[in-house]
Amino acid sequence: GDSASTWAPEGRARPVALAALKEQLGALGGSGSPAADEPATTNTRLAAVVIAWNVFQHFYPYFDVVDVDWDAELTRALERTLAAESEEDLYRTLQRLVASLGDGHGNVFHPDFAPRGRPPFLLDVVEGKVVVTRSYVEHVQRADILVSLDGESAEDLLRDAEQHASGSPQWKRFRALGSLGAGEPGSVVTATLSRNGEELQVEVEIQELTAARHEFEREPIEVLEDGIFYVNLDQAEWPVIAEVLDDMAAAPGVVFDLRGYPRGNHAVIGHLLTAPDTSTAWMRVTLPRPGCASRRSSIPIRRMCLATRKTDGDCPFWNRTLKERWCSSRMGVQSATLSHS
Repeated sequence: GDSASTWAPEGRARPVALAALKEQLGALGGSGSPAADEPATTNTRLAAVVIAWNVFQHFYPYFDVVDVDWDAELTRALERTLAAESEEDLYRTLQRLVASLGDGHGNVFHPDFAPRGRPPFLLDVVEGKVVVTRSYVEHVQRADILVSLDGESAEDLLRDAEQHASGSPQWKRFRALGSLGAGEPGSVVTATLSRNGEELQVEVEIQELTAARHEFEREPIEVLEDGIFYVNLDQAEWPVIAEVLDDMAAAPGVVFDLRGYPRGNHAVIGHLLTAPDTSTAWMRVTLPRPGCASRRSSIPIRRMCLATRKTDGDCPFWNRTLKERWCSSRMGVQSATLSHS
């Protein structure tokens, strides 16, 4: 903060001002905060929204680059709160408030409204339709179009979920797709599917999500046709990568899979450089320490970086480095980061 915004005016004693505020609040009456097992009143919900809004108002550092009318968002949030009929309504109101910032690191969590289960399939949007890209049960197949869940249009459910997720459009979609059909493990939902032009209804049991699920499965490191290396930077461990750096240097090409989170494995770029990274970006490449495996600069002749909307801040770092240094091929859709593709 500074004297122009969050600090008290010069010469005013902050403890005195705080004491005065407490005295004014006490004069309003009431017994203070409700007990944990008491339902929140409308006034309590309004207070929750005001407090949340003020935290961002005084401490969020990116208002100068975010296109949002924050005062107007407070008005909208208060109007929704006045119409709220449940704790879940308040939860969704706070989600909408944070979503207005478009910040991928913004989230609202409540254990009562965060189901631990997901349907036994993965989804994506293909040609405007919600499509199954991988299934873990026989009666749902890849390429099935999801028409509805429990009678609600899949496209309507997706749009609603995107309104409650914060981030870039591609990150909002990724999170929304992952939330469709979420529920308690063991519960059952009815999915209406379109397969080869015919509609069918199937019941699917919600499964507990114990680990990340991927559209395609490969070993973390594989040698593909023609000796091309495939390296999944989300799953491969650095010691294993280090062992094959020399082999990658001799390979005709390497596919770096960035469809997850690189987990610090971006250090491999340091083994591609012959000179320090002089970029002014906050995230830069560090050359390998003397004695590290493979300092060859020819890894490899052809390079490809795959990225999807799930990938966040590390992906632009890879994109910038590969583009500036080698004009490498990059495939995939926009990453989660707002200002990069």
